[in-house]
Amino acid sequence: MNFDKKKYIRNLTEYMMDCWEIDLNNLNDLDKKLLDIRILYPVDSNSVAFTSCITLHVCIDALFPTLSKSIPKREVLDEPVNLLALGLSWIDPTIVTDKRVQNKVGVSERVIQASLFCAFNSLLPRLMMCLLEIKGEGRTQLDLMIVDGDQNLVAYSLKCNKISSTDFEKPIDQVQIYASHFEMGVYLVNFFLSGHKPPSDLDNVSEGIIIINVKDN
Repeated sequence: MNFDKKKYIRNLTEYMMDCWEIDLNNLNDLDKKLLDIRILYPVDSNSVAFTSCITLHVCIDALFPTLSKSIPKREVLDEPVNLLALGLSWIDPTIVTDKRVQNKVGVSERVIQASLFCAFNSLLPRLMMCLLEIKGEGRTQLDLMIVDGDQNLVAYSLKCNKISSTDFEKPIDQVQIYASHFEMGVYLVNFFLSGHKPPSDLDNVSEGIIIINVKDN
């Protein structure tokens, strides 16, 4: 598979398990192939989706950069902020800055999510791993969870361009639900554009919710 085809499928992973609109009567050759081999399936006459979470994870693992060797368990950082920084340092900038996968303003949280998923799973030693789209309360899904066997270690919820206190209201409410459901602290990671207004300082954030603002250059 050539570079352009890999890039095309990688961009589709931004939809995660959501469906997206497509004209099934006017498919390109690659879309036809993806439907034929059951990577995608038709949801209805005007939309498609990945056939399963497993299929989505295989595509992410195959198409996003990974490291050839994990770091030893003794070198895994216990501090979640440093672990996040380490994961971000291994993301290929050309993926998150591609205009076709960016939001109207800045980076897409789903591209960051997929990139961190691959980076963490490349970095973490055996038995430790990063899980994607973890089922929470009701129909909610947490973005990323670092686990060691049966032990949940670190939970991350990713957002982009939350600046005002009003912007943060719904994300914080959601993270509170995650914290209660998983009975652990949750890191709300907010990516904002360099050169723009920085996020507001927030008061009275509930215990167990840690907000990390990451400047997107």
